[in-house]
Amino acid sequence: MNQRRLLWRFGILSMVLGFTAPAFGAGQEAMRVVQPQHKTYVLGSVIHLVVAADPVKIDRISFTINNQKPVIFDISREKQNMLTGGMAYQCILAELDAGDNNIHFYGYRQGNKVAEQERQVYYAEKYSKDKSTPPSDYRHQVFHTAQNEGVCLECHAELGRADKKVTVLKESPCYKCHTYEVSKKAKHGPAAVGACTACHNPGGSEKYGVEKPINKLCSRCHGDTIAAWKVMKYLHGPTATGDCSICHSPHSSDERFFLHKKTNVLCTGCHEEKASGRHVVVGFSSPSHPVAGKSNPLKPDRDFSCASCHSPHAANSRELFAFETGGGRFGVCQICHKK
Repeated sequence: MNQRRLLWRFGILSMVLGFTAPAFGAGQEAMRVVQPQHKTYVLGSVIHLVVAADPVKIDRISFTINNQKPVIFDISREKQNMLTGGMAYQCILAELDAGDNNIHFYGYRQGNKVAEQERQVYYAEKYSKDKSTPPSDYRHQVFHTAQNEGVCLECHAELGRADKKVTVLKESPCYKCHTYEVSKKAKHGPAAVGACTACHNPGGSEKYGVEKPINKLCSRCHGDTIAAWKVMKYLHGPTATGDCSICHSPHSSDERFFLHKKTNVLCTGCHEEKASGRHVVVGFSSPSHPVAGKSNPLKPDRDFSCASCHSPHAANSRELFAFETGGGRFGVCQICHKK
Protein backbone atom coordinates (compact mmCIF):
# COMPACT_ATOMS: atom_id res chain seq x y z
CA MET A 1 0.00 0.00 0.00
CA ASN A 2 1.32 3.44 -0.89
CA GLN A 3 1.68 5.07 2.53
CA ARG A 4 2.46 8.51 1.10
CA ARG A 5 -0.75 8.55 -0.86
CA LEU A 6 -3.10 6.94 1.62
CA LEU A 7 -3.44 9.08 4.75
CA TRP A 8 -6.58 7.70 6.33
CA ARG A 9 -9.25 5.18 5.53
CA PHE A 10 -12.66 6.13 6.82
CA GLY A 11 -14.22 2.80 5.95
CA ILE A 12 -16.45 1.08 3.43
CA LEU A 13 -20.09 1.92 3.79
CA SER A 14 -22.71 -0.26 2.16
CA MET A 15 -26.08 1.22 2.02
CA VAL A 16 -29.33 -0.49 2.21
CA LEU A 17 -31.78 0.21 4.99
CA GLY A 18 -33.55 -3.12 5.47
CA PHE A 19 -32.68 -6.77 5.25
CA THR A 20 -31.67 -7.24 1.63
CA ALA A 21 -30.01 -5.11 -1.01
CA PRO A 22 -32.39 -3.60 -3.56
CA ALA A 23 -32.22 -4.79 -7.13
CA PHE A 24 -30.46 -2.47 -9.56
CA GLY A 25 -32.28 -1.33 -12.64
CA ALA A 26 -30.97 -1.77 -16.14
CA GLY A 27 -28.01 0.50 -16.81
CA GLN A 28 -27.30 1.13 -13.11
CA GLU A 29 -23.71 2.36 -12.92
CA ALA A 30 -21.27 0.02 -11.20
CA MET A 31 -19.01 2.78 -9.83
CA ARG A 32 -19.43 6.50 -9.31
CA VAL A 33 -16.82 9.05 -8.15
CA VAL A 34 -18.61 11.40 -5.77
CA GLN A 35 -15.55 13.50 -4.98
CA PRO A 36 -13.49 15.10 -6.39
CA GLN A 37 -15.24 16.67 -9.34
CA HIS A 38 -13.49 16.69 -12.71
CA LYS A 39 -11.26 19.65 -13.57
CA THR A 40 -11.24 21.28 -10.16
CA TYR A 41 -8.48 22.76 -8.05
CA VAL A 42 -7.71 22.65 -4.33
CA LEU A 43 -5.51 24.80 -2.11
CA GLY A 44 -4.27 22.01 0.16
CA SER A 45 -2.24 18.88 -0.57
CA VAL A 46 -4.71 16.53 1.13
CA ILE A 47 -7.97 15.65 -0.59
CA HIS A 48 -11.03 13.53 0.25
CA LEU A 49 -11.74 10.84 -2.32
CA VAL A 50 -15.26 9.42 -2.15
CA VAL A 51 -16.20 6.53 -4.45
CA ALA A 52 -19.55 4.74 -4.62
CA ALA A 53 -19.67 1.16 -5.94
CA ASP A 54 -22.38 -1.43 -6.49
CA PRO A 55 -21.23 -4.28 -4.19
CA VAL A 56 -23.07 -6.79 -6.41
CA LYS A 57 -21.03 -5.77 -9.45
CA ILE A 58 -17.72 -4.73 -7.84
CA ASP A 59 -15.67 -6.46 -5.15
CA ARG A 60 -12.53 -4.32 -5.31
CA ILE A 61 -11.66 -0.67 -5.95
CA SER A 62 -8.26 0.86 -6.65
CA PHE A 63 -6.99 4.33 -7.45
CA THR A 64 -3.76 5.81 -8.71
CA ILE A 65 -2.45 9.38 -8.70
CA ASN A 66 -0.19 10.33 -11.59
CA ASN A 67 0.34 6.65 -12.44
CA GLN A 68 2.08 5.85 -9.18
CA LYS A 69 1.58 2.63 -7.23
CA PRO A 70 -2.16 1.87 -6.90
CA VAL A 71 -3.97 1.77 -3.57
CA ILE A 72 -6.45 -1.13 -3.44
CA PHE A 73 -9.52 -1.79 -1.27
CA ASP A 74 -11.76 -4.80 -1.05
CA ILE A 75 -15.52 -4.29 -0.96
CA SER A 76 -16.69 -6.71 1.72
CA ARG A 77 -20.50 -6.76 1.96
CA GLU A 78 -20.43 -8.69 5.24
CA LYS A 79 -18.49 -5.92 7.00
CA GLN A 80 -20.56 -3.03 5.73
CA ASN A 81 -23.13 -0.99 7.61
CA MET A 82 -26.57 -0.98 6.03
CA LEU A 83 -27.60 2.42 4.71
CA THR A 84 -29.87 3.80 2.01
CA GLY A 85 -29.05 4.00 -1.66
CA GLY A 86 -27.76 0.57 -2.62
CA MET A 87 -24.12 1.59 -3.16
CA ALA A 88 -20.98 1.00 -1.11
CA TYR A 89 -19.10 4.21 -0.33
CA GLN A 90 -15.33 4.19 0.09
CA CYS A 91 -13.94 7.33 1.78
CA ILE A 92 -10.20 7.96 1.56
CA LEU A 93 -7.79 10.78 2.32
CA ALA A 94 -4.97 11.03 -0.21
CA GLU A 95 -2.03 13.35 -0.80
CA LEU A 96 -1.67 15.22 -4.08
CA ASP A 97 1.37 16.36 -6.01
CA ALA A 98 1.79 20.10 -6.50
CA GLY A 99 0.25 21.04 -9.84
CA ASP A 100 -1.50 18.52 -12.07
CA ASN A 101 -2.96 15.32 -10.66
CA ASN A 102 -4.54 12.67 -12.86
CA ILE A 103 -6.53 10.37 -10.58
CA HIS A 104 -7.73 7.07 -12.04
CA PHE A 105 -10.32 4.94 -10.28
CA TYR A 106 -10.83 1.28 -11.20
CA GLY A 107 -13.54 -1.17 -10.20
CA TYR A 108 -12.97 -4.95 -10.35
CA ARG A 109 -15.13 -8.03 -10.14
CA GLN A 110 -13.36 -11.36 -9.57
CA GLY A 111 -10.13 -9.92 -10.90
CA ASN A 112 -11.64 -8.39 -14.03
CA LYS A 113 -11.78 -4.63 -14.52
CA VAL A 114 -15.41 -3.64 -14.97
CA ALA A 115 -15.37 0.12 -14.39
CA GLU A 116 -12.96 3.02 -14.80
CA GLN A 117 -13.21 6.76 -14.19
CA GLU A 118 -10.74 9.63 -14.28
CA ARG A 119 -10.59 12.95 -12.46
CA GLN A 120 -8.16 15.79 -13.14
CA VAL A 121 -7.41 17.86 -10.04
CA TYR A 122 -4.91 20.67 -9.67
CA TYR A 123 -3.21 21.33 -6.34
CA ALA A 124 -2.44 25.06 -6.38
CA GLU A 125 0.55 25.14 -4.04
CA LYS A 126 0.60 28.75 -2.87
CA TYR A 127 4.32 28.90 -2.12
CA SER A 128 5.33 27.57 -5.54
CA LYS A 129 6.37 29.96 -8.31
CA ASP A 130 5.09 27.85 -11.21
CA LYS A 131 2.36 25.71 -9.60
CA SER A 132 0.32 28.22 -7.67
CA THR A 133 -2.14 29.12 -10.44
CA PRO A 134 -4.65 26.52 -11.67
CA PRO A 135 -5.72 26.27 -15.32
CA SER A 136 -8.32 28.87 -16.26
CA ASP A 137 -11.00 26.27 -16.98
CA TYR A 138 -10.72 24.63 -13.54
CA ARG A 139 -13.13 25.58 -10.76
CA HIS A 140 -12.51 25.56 -7.02
CA GLN A 141 -13.30 22.21 -5.40
CA VAL A 142 -15.68 22.71 -2.45
CA PHE A 143 -16.45 19.61 -0.40
CA HIS A 144 -19.02 20.93 2.06
CA THR A 145 -22.06 21.33 -0.16
CA ALA A 146 -25.61 20.24 0.71
CA GLN A 147 -25.40 17.45 -1.86
CA ASN A 148 -22.11 16.05 -0.57
CA GLU A 149 -23.10 16.29 3.07
CA GLY A 150 -26.37 14.52 2.28
CA VAL A 151 -24.32 11.50 1.17
CA CYS A 152 -22.10 11.62 4.27
CA LEU A 153 -24.65 12.36 7.00
CA GLU A 154 -25.79 8.80 7.57
CA CYS A 155 -22.37 7.82 8.87
CA HIS A 156 -21.06 11.25 9.86
CA ALA A 157 -23.82 12.62 12.07
CA GLU A 158 -21.33 15.20 13.36
CA LEU A 159 -21.88 17.15 10.15
CA GLY A 160 -25.20 18.21 11.58
CA ARG A 161 -23.58 19.79 14.61
CA ALA A 162 -20.40 21.25 13.12
CA ASP A 163 -20.93 24.58 14.92
CA LYS A 164 -20.83 22.89 18.32
CA LYS A 165 -18.61 24.85 20.72
CA VAL A 166 -15.84 22.78 22.29
CA THR A 167 -12.61 23.38 24.19
CA VAL A 168 -11.09 19.92 23.67
CA LEU A 169 -9.76 19.16 20.20
CA LYS A 170 -10.99 15.56 19.94
CA GLU A 171 -14.51 16.67 20.84
CA SER A 172 -14.71 18.89 17.76
CA PRO A 173 -17.21 17.63 15.16
CA CYS A 174 -14.57 18.37 12.52
CA TYR A 175 -11.83 16.26 14.11
CA LYS A 176 -12.77 12.82 12.76
CA CYS A 177 -12.46 13.84 9.11
CA HIS A 178 -9.75 16.49 9.50
CA THR A 179 -7.32 14.82 11.90
CA TYR A 180 -4.53 15.39 9.37
CA GLU A 181 -4.89 19.17 9.77
CA VAL A 182 -3.78 19.00 13.41
CA SER A 183 -1.36 16.07 13.16
CA LYS A 184 1.86 18.11 13.32
CA LYS A 185 3.98 18.86 16.38
CA ALA A 186 2.81 22.43 17.06
CA LYS A 187 -0.87 23.34 16.84
CA HIS A 188 -2.15 26.85 16.17
CA GLY A 189 -4.28 28.28 18.99
CA PRO A 190 -7.85 27.87 17.66
CA ALA A 191 -7.07 24.51 16.02
CA ALA A 192 -5.46 23.20 19.22
CA VAL A 193 -8.76 23.44 21.10
CA GLY A 194 -11.08 22.47 18.25
CA ALA A 195 -12.43 26.00 17.82
CA CYS A 196 -12.79 25.55 14.06
CA THR A 197 -15.67 28.02 13.67
CA ALA A 198 -13.55 30.77 15.22
CA CYS A 199 -12.08 31.05 11.71
CA HIS A 200 -14.35 28.96 9.45
CA ASN A 201 -17.82 30.40 8.88
CA PRO A 202 -20.46 27.63 8.81
CA GLY A 203 -23.05 29.99 7.37
CA GLY A 204 -21.12 31.84 4.69
CA SER A 205 -21.64 31.74 0.93
CA GLU A 206 -18.94 29.06 0.91
CA LYS A 207 -19.69 26.81 3.85
CA TYR A 208 -16.76 26.80 6.30
CA GLY A 209 -14.95 29.36 4.18
CA VAL A 210 -12.71 31.99 5.77
CA GLU A 211 -12.69 35.76 5.57
CA LYS A 212 -10.72 37.23 2.66
CA PRO A 213 -8.11 38.54 2.58
CA ILE A 214 -6.93 36.17 5.27
CA ASN A 215 -4.89 38.81 7.10
CA LYS A 216 -8.19 40.36 8.22
CA LEU A 217 -8.90 37.13 10.03
CA CYS A 218 -5.37 36.91 11.42
CA SER A 219 -5.60 40.52 12.59
CA ARG A 220 -8.14 39.51 15.23
CA CYS A 221 -5.25 38.08 17.25
CA HIS A 222 -2.16 39.47 15.48
CA GLY A 223 -3.41 42.96 14.72
CA ASP A 224 -0.52 44.94 16.22
CA THR A 225 2.08 42.93 14.32
CA ILE A 226 0.29 43.23 10.99
CA ALA A 227 -0.31 46.96 11.51
CA ALA A 228 3.43 47.50 12.08
CA TRP A 229 4.26 45.90 8.73
CA LYS A 230 1.77 48.06 6.83
CA VAL A 231 3.65 51.30 7.62
CA MET A 232 6.95 50.02 6.22
CA LYS A 233 8.11 51.06 2.76
CA TYR A 234 8.30 47.62 1.19
CA LEU A 235 6.06 44.61 1.67
CA HIS A 236 7.04 41.09 0.76
CA GLY A 237 4.69 39.57 -1.84
CA PRO A 238 2.68 37.30 0.49
CA THR A 239 2.27 40.15 3.00
CA ALA A 240 1.11 42.50 0.25
CA THR A 241 -1.55 40.03 -0.91
CA GLY A 242 -2.86 39.64 2.65
CA ASP A 243 -2.66 35.85 2.42
CA CYS A 244 -0.72 34.70 5.47
CA SER A 245 -1.47 31.06 4.59
CA ILE A 246 0.94 31.22 1.64
CA CYS A 247 3.75 30.59 4.12
CA HIS A 248 2.03 29.76 7.42
CA SER A 249 -0.22 26.85 8.27
CA PRO A 250 -3.33 27.99 10.19
CA HIS A 251 -3.69 24.56 11.78
CA SER A 252 -0.44 22.79 12.68
CA SER A 253 3.18 22.51 11.65
CA ASP A 254 6.47 20.83 12.48
CA GLU A 255 8.32 24.09 11.76
CA ARG A 256 8.89 27.25 13.77
CA PHE A 257 6.22 29.94 13.27
CA PHE A 258 3.84 27.38 11.76
CA LEU A 259 5.63 27.48 8.41
CA HIS A 260 4.51 24.94 5.82
CA LYS A 261 8.11 23.93 5.17
CA LYS A 262 11.58 24.93 6.30
CA THR A 263 12.34 28.59 5.62
CA ASN A 264 14.74 28.16 2.72
CA VAL A 265 12.50 25.60 1.01
CA LEU A 266 9.64 28.10 1.13
CA CYS A 267 11.79 30.96 -0.13
CA THR A 268 13.26 29.06 -3.06
CA GLY A 269 9.79 27.93 -4.07
CA CYS A 270 9.42 31.44 -5.53
CA HIS A 271 13.06 32.57 -5.65
CA GLU A 272 14.35 29.61 -7.63
CA GLU A 273 17.50 31.47 -8.68
CA LYS A 274 18.71 31.34 -5.08
CA ALA A 275 18.28 27.58 -4.72
CA SER A 276 21.92 26.90 -5.71
CA GLY A 277 23.10 28.63 -2.54
CA ARG A 278 25.35 30.98 -4.52
CA HIS A 279 24.26 34.30 -3.10
CA VAL A 280 25.34 37.62 -1.63
CA VAL A 281 29.03 37.84 -2.50
CA VAL A 282 29.32 35.66 -5.57
CA GLY A 283 32.43 36.79 -7.47
CA PHE A 284 34.10 38.26 -4.39
CA SER A 285 34.82 35.07 -2.49
CA SER A 286 34.87 31.34 -3.03
CA PRO A 287 32.79 29.63 -1.90
CA SER A 288 30.07 32.27 -1.75
CA HIS A 289 28.34 33.33 1.44
CA PRO A 290 26.37 30.43 3.00
CA VAL A 291 22.58 30.61 3.15
CA ALA A 292 22.19 27.56 5.38
CA GLY A 293 24.11 25.02 7.42
CA LYS A 294 25.23 27.33 10.21
CA SER A 295 23.60 29.00 13.19
CA ASN A 296 22.34 32.56 12.95
CA PRO A 297 25.03 34.70 14.65
CA LEU A 298 22.38 37.20 15.79
CA LYS A 299 20.02 34.49 17.08
CA PRO A 300 22.19 31.45 17.90
CA ASP A 301 19.15 29.34 18.82
CA ARG A 302 18.04 29.42 15.17
CA ASP A 303 19.51 27.96 12.00
CA PHE A 304 20.97 30.35 9.47
CA SER A 305 18.47 30.87 6.65
CA CYS A 306 17.17 33.45 4.19
CA ALA A 307 15.26 35.03 7.09
CA SER A 308 18.51 35.65 8.97
CA CYS A 309 19.12 38.61 6.65
CA HIS A 310 15.77 39.26 4.97
CA SER A 311 12.41 39.98 6.54
CA PRO A 312 9.74 37.60 5.23
CA HIS A 313 7.08 40.25 5.85
CA ALA A 314 8.11 43.90 5.41
CA ALA A 315 11.06 46.27 5.72
CA ASN A 316 12.22 49.77 4.88
CA SER A 317 14.83 48.58 2.40
CA ARG A 318 14.18 47.40 -1.13
CA GLU A 319 16.03 44.16 -0.37
CA LEU A 320 13.80 43.57 2.68
CA PHE A 321 16.75 43.48 5.07
CA ALA A 322 15.63 42.32 8.48
CA PHE A 323 17.46 45.10 10.31
CA GLU A 324 18.10 48.79 9.78
CA THR A 325 21.49 49.83 8.52
CA GLY A 326 22.81 53.15 7.32
CA GLY A 327 25.71 51.65 5.42
CA GLY A 328 23.91 50.32 2.38
CA ARG A 329 24.30 46.71 1.37
CA PHE A 330 27.78 46.38 2.83
CA GLY A 331 26.49 47.92 6.03
CA VAL A 332 24.44 44.77 6.36
CA CYS A 333 27.64 42.72 6.33
CA GLN A 334 28.99 44.71 9.26
CA ILE A 335 26.10 43.58 11.43
CA CYS A 336 27.88 40.24 11.78
CA HIS A 337 31.33 41.01 10.34
CA LYS A 338 32.35 43.93 12.48
CA LYS A 339 35.99 44.14 11.47
